[in-house]
Amino acid sequence: MSWLSIERRTLHFTRPVRSGSFTLERREAAWIALTAVDGSNGTGVAAPLPGLHRESLDEAIEAIEGRRGAIEALDPAAAEGLPPSAAFATSVAIGVARRDPLLVAPLAARLPLNALFAGDAAAARTAGESGAFRGFRSVKVKIDGDPARDRAVLDALLATLGPSQRLRLDANRRLSLDDAKTLVRGLPPERIEYLEEPLVDPLLLPCLHHETGLAIALDESLHDPALRSALETAPGVAVHVLKPSLVGSVAAVRARAERTARQGLETVLSSAYDPRDSLRRIAILATRLPAATRDHGLATGELHADDPGPTLEVVEGSLLVPEG
Repeated sequence: MSWLSIERRTLHFTRPVRSGSFTLERREAAWIALTAVDGSNGTGVAAPLPGLHRESLDEAIEAIEGRRGAIEALDPAAAEGLPPSAAFATSVAIGVARRDPLLVAPLAARLPLNALFAGDAAAARTAGESGAFRGFRSVKVKIDGDPARDRAVLDALLATLGPSQRLRLDANRRLSLDDAKTLVRGLPPERIEYLEEPLVDPLLLPCLHHETGLAIALDESLHDPALRSALETAPGVAVHVLKPSLVGSVAAVRARAERTARQGLETVLSSAYDPRDSLRRIAILATRLPAATRDHGLATGELHADDPGPTLEVVEGSLLVPEG
């Protein structure tokens, strides 16, 4: 038997973060801690974001409290059916307390990450020239939706990055089909790893692939049952981007990645700007998933100014994955 405690914290971002239609300077999170009679313990973090998660933190905590007995019994099934952020946090806490290898024993000591860039062309040149992207195989670029500005950013990055480094273009559904084609026209295709959810109308993604030849990554569309059914193996789709706290429990994340692998596609795990405690567990999990060898989107460990979790070290574009 174990004891469940829940501690709420306010975390402040080191820079404003955009989530859906919201621009956030801070977030609310809850540390879900389990302490067993034998001294073993496990911690998970529920941190739903406005504009990204459907549930609020209050709703996540209420759902967890409703399963207190099963959670304190360390029953993995207790996490199933909870709101996604609550399910992930609870399953992590239970899994760590039970010493589940999926969460405590990585299969690799290093996990390759993509760098993340959000800024203008001048900032792109400065970052590239300063060596901010040194060692990374890929750079994820946040596309704003202003064609001239976005193209200037891409040109600046390609001019400063090494010849083997590639770009991931993430537009969060801001572009029309014509604007997306205009944005990538003339770019060297071998330097573009994929386009992540670029279109206002996701059903046009196969058309975008047909007309540009560029690979497509799905993110938001995987959380809409109708779009997932229509697009998950559509022509051009190469990657499924999974944010664990939007998928649900650790078991659900693993099942989703296994399905993706059976479809002949690859999984990239991405952060919902998660606190470091969550990033640590996601990184360990990533080493144990099938078809998950691309760079993962977990280079966000320094986004919270007052994160109580342990520092995660990134060396030459890879996260040093901690054990235990």
